[in-house]
Amino acid sequence: MFWFRVPLVAAFLVLSSACDRLPIFGEPPEDVELLSEVELAEEVAPPQMLASDTPKTSPFSDLWTRLRGLNPAPDVGDVAPLVDLPFGVLERTCGVSRRELGQNVAAASGFEVYDTQPGSTQMRPHYITGFDDGCARQFSAALVLLGDVGTHEIVRYSRTRVALDYSTTDNAYEEIKARFCRVGEGKPCGDRLDALGKVATFVTAYRSFGAASEWAEFLLYDGQVAAVDLEGL
Repeated sequence: MFWFRVPLVAAFLVLSSACDRLPIFGEPPEDVELLSEVELAEEVAPPQMLASDTPKTSPFSDLWTRLRGLNPAPDVGDVAPLVDLPFGVLERTCGVSRRELGQNVAAASGFEVYDTQPGSTQMRPHYITGFDDGCARQFSAALVLLGDVGTHEIVRYSRTRVALDYSTTDNAYEEIKARFCRVGEGKPCGDRLDALGKVATFVTAYRSFGAASEWAEFLLYDGQVAAVDLEGL
């Protein structure tokens, strides 16, 4: 293989360059084997990975990799300020001015939510700031609410919801909670809940003001978008 031959090739080049600059005093002794006569070793195949050596991954491994910044986050698009985005879509907007952000209407866990038309009941652009890349996240909604992780656990682990299927944001929270709080799936965070609440929060966006049958949920964690989900009754 290429990596195996590199040391021998490099040595040959160094010796050849040096010999070109040195005077030749005669033929080499007969019992000295020339470098040109040395046979290169046969290619060695890399060791085979045994089945028992295969890394074990959880159903949430791809999510956690994304959270660590090795893969694109759920919000990978870039849009201009004040664009009318489809409901449930969260996109990145860089370079948005303070005036374009609108009014600060909520803040939690290092994130801030801005409303471009406070007081309106119509769908309109909103922004979230507080991300590691310094860019805002833009989405459209008629009403926006923040939900802390403590409230999420009370609702998610209640008797009325414990048997319901987990959403994308539910699964993302379970993975974050498992690593941060070191507890199993479906178990409350425990003593570290307040610490987790300082870096994680839920943002719920509604399509209409009042009783809404459809809503979007964004889970924000540690300066990143952990998950985006569109839900409905």
